[in-house]
This record gives sequence, structure tokens and C-alpha cells, in this order.
Amino acid sequence: MKGRRKADGVGVDSRAACAECLRRSWLIARLGAWIQTVVDDRTGKRTPELLRLDTENLVEAVAAKRADEILAWNDSLTEGEMVASIENAGCWACCRHHESFPAGLTDGADSPVALIGRGDGVRLDEIDLENSVTVVGAR
Repeated sequence: MKGRRKADGVGVDSRAACAECLRRSWLIARLGAWIQTVVDDRTGKRTPELLRLDTENLVEAVAAKRADEILAWNDSLTEGEMVASIENAGCWACCRHHESFPAGLTDGADSPVALIGRGDGVRLDEIDLENSVTVVGAR
């Protein structure tokens, strides 16, 4: 997937993430409170294990009573709405399908589908082991 670059050539913009990955990001945000209440140290209930689940199974695992409502809401999100929301917040987004997505973030089953950040888009394609740090607990 090729997203638009900012006119000044600095980093990625709000269109460097596909609708599918944005929709998953919106879902994780919507489920945040439910995820927080169900996670613990038991097998199958750890955050990474939950995030590996596909959309339907994730919603069923954390918000079964409202699964139909949440899935319908998630399906109704349009790419235009999500991109506008990102732009209105002064943010950028880049998904794993974009050429600039850091390769080191794609090797885990629970790795993020998209990065969303505030401000001018960063040059994600320039991030490597020599010029980056690890932030633990950032999910």
C-alpha cells in the first residue's frame, strides 16, 4: 500500500493507513475499558493473547453482551470518517501495509496494525535499531 506523503516530504500523513487497519484501531480504542477489566495473568486472558484474536472473537471475548452492537458500529465506520478524525486531531497514521511501517513491528502475532501519532508525520522508514528505543507498556 502506498500512502500519500506530506507535500513537504516529511513523514507519513493520515492516509498512510488502510481502512481495515484504521477500523481495527478504532475497535481497540472502543474496547479499551472492556479489555482492561478482563485481562489478567491467566492463559488466554493476557493482553497480547486478546489482541491476537480476530475482530469477532475479540469482541466476543471482552464484550459479549454488546458484541452485535459493537461489530455493527465498527463495520459502519468509513475510511473518510476515520481519516477526517485523524486529520482533525492533528495526527498521522501508518499501517502495517504501508511501505514506511517499521519492519521490526511486524514480527509478533500481537503487533500493532497501525501507528497513530500526533503532530507532523515522522519518517518511519528511517527508524532502525541504531536510532530507536523500546517503550515498554505502550499498548
